[in-house]
Amino acid sequence: MINAVIFDMDGVIIDSEPLWKEAQKAVFTSIGVKYDDELAENTVGIGSHDTIDFWFRQQPWEGISYKEIEAQIFARMLVLIETKGKINPGIPEFIQFFRNKGLKIGLASGSPLILIHKVLDHLKLKDNFDLFYSADEEEHGKPHPAVFLSAARKLGVEPLSCIVVEDSFNGLLAAKSARMKAIAYLPNGGFQNTRFDFADLKLASFNDFKESDFIYLQNLK
Repeated sequence: MINAVIFDMDGVIIDSEPLWKEAQKAVFTSIGVKYDDELAENTVGIGSHDTIDFWFRQQPWEGISYKEIEAQIFARMLVLIETKGKINPGIPEFIQFFRNKGLKIGLASGSPLILIHKVLDHLKLKDNFDLFYSADEEEHGKPHPAVFLSAARKLGVEPLSCIVVEDSFNGLLAAKSARMKAIAYLPNGGFQNTRFDFADLKLASFNDFKESDFIYLQNLK
């Protein structure tokens, strides 16, 4: 029995991965880091602290703390969300499908609450969610399952009765480690990537989701 759906935010609700790259590239470049787009793929789906730590291990710097870098990235993201943030096609209808089923709807993101609220306010989606939760509250970010397990607990449901909607490899690992059913949202050609075949369902578009897919997920053991 499925009782709840927990959504990731970045890349699922909003097409924010390009915004994160823009913000991070500007900040890291300003402190002398040679930002590489290919290397940056390793940080998709992990929290900001782990992202900063990744770049520090690649190219150590002096004179500025993780917290200061994080604050600069978040400040840039607030502006970019407001000026460039776009909702992913089909997401309102996709969320409404589950709401019509009477399921609890949660959001569990590696982003801080200030950005979660900014995104949901900007996209006018806040009323669709029963819970907003940030991995900042956890000791470990994705791919550790803590953020999803805590979200399930706060929603009052068992992990086994949850579906997670994710777009990143690390996020999907976290969902499966939490023993939740996982939907991989893989637009822009990502659907063909066999790396994500361990997900329970893959979607190239939210508009592709059908009643039969929901029944399939319900019946999975």
